[in-house]
Amino acid sequence: MKNKKIIFITIFFFFKFLSPSVAESFNFDVTNIEITNNGNFFKGLNRGNVTTDNGQTIITANTFEYNKISNILIAKGEVVIEDKIKDYIIETDHITYFKEKEIITSKGKTKSLIESKYTILSSDVTLDKITNTLETKKKTIITDQNYTNYETDFFYYSIDESLFKEKI
Repeated sequence: MKNKKIIFITIFFFFKFLSPSVAESFNFDVTNIEITNNGNFFKGLNRGNVTTDNGQTIITANTFEYNKISNILIAKGEVVIEDKIKDYIIETDHITYFKEKEIITSKGKTKSLIESKYTILSSDVTLDKITNTLETKKKTIITDQNYTNYETDFFYYSIDESLFKEKI
């Protein structure tokens, strides 16, 4: 127990005082962390959470890799992205978060729950946090709260407008 406290305090101290640009982008809550490349590369292991600087988005995954220079976060293994304000949850196995552009891309099968109304099953989904849109060019199945299924080959959803479009 004492070792866990020491590790936590060390990580907290590092992120709060020695690396302000990381603290401004993401807050890490992970069990183990490896820091390499002169403090510019972080690897979080053994499951944990990363929260965006504004606290709006929480990403849970088995592992995290963060490149401080490019400001890109990669999360792998049972990834869950939750935005409590915009009311969506995205589940997949691999994401890349381009923090500068506020774009998150999933790789492979992706399940999204939007506004507790729609379940979306697709793959290779892109979430644009600036325009608040979710889209993919892959086959998608949308299930509404009445369990009605819709299928589309191109998918676009505006979170702010609660609007679905089939892109051509």
